[in-house]
Amino acid sequence: IPFLEDIWEKYILDKYVNDGNEPKFFISCNSNISHSKRINVGEQMDICRTLLRSMKHLYSTYKSDNDLSKHCYNIYYWLYYEIKQHSISYDTIQSIFDSSNSLIEKKQKNVDCFDLKLYKIFDEAENLVMLHIFNNNINVIREILTQNDDSNICSCKEFIQQCIDSYRNMRLTHCPNVTFSTEKMHTCLPVNMFETNYKELHSSKLIDYELSELSSITSTNIIDDCQSEKIDADQASTVQNIQSDPSIIQRASHA
Repeated sequence: IPFLEDIWEKYILDKYVNDGNEPKFFISCNSNISHSKRINVGEQMDICRTLLRSMKHLYSTYKSDNDLSKHCYNIYYWLYYEIKQHSISYDTIQSIFDSSNSLIEKKQKNVDCFDLKLYKIFDEAENLVMLHIFNNNINVIREILTQNDDSNICSCKEFIQQCIDSYRNMRLTHCPNVTFSTEKMHTCLPVNMFETNYKELHSSKLIDYELSELSSITSTNIIDDCQSEKIDADQASTVQNIQSDPSIIQRASHA
């Protein structure tokens, strides 16, 4: 989704490759990843080192607990898709995080991005990732929706529609009630937060777009305008091509 690219780039950066810790990161990753012939060792090494570099940068620069939490979730988002794409085992990820404790200096000893419960519920990770991204970037989303000329408006609306689908799935299967037990904190808290944030967005008078009601069985297709804009753009492009190439008109008139 284009409008999320800036979010990823802020937190998952490769520009820290040449810092003084790189040799230690290489040795640690080499001992923690699987060297099975069935996997791409080079890809897993790259992911491992990127993860360690990102955590090193985060642990040395975060300004508040809220800032730390938000950035840890962004690492989690990125890592989820890497795990899904490259078939990295849960045990490998846990080993990388465990080894980071001795490799990376922290402002506070109890700071840790690895949340055991969060990484163990990968069966619903995609839905949770979508909801967490929405919740943690609600201000960015609101800003895009209120700026009608924003080039990211269509991808943002598509993202919102995906989040609505994720919310409904989680509400139906895991969190039917607003209240929930402690063991469901990691699954149901983001669901409730999404509902609160979305309803606030839905009621905003600054947004010109019709958004779906969360409780509605029939969804409002909020990306219809984008599809219409794409058709108009394609038609305009076709007209422009015809006008710039008279031979097209001539061939049509002789047909």
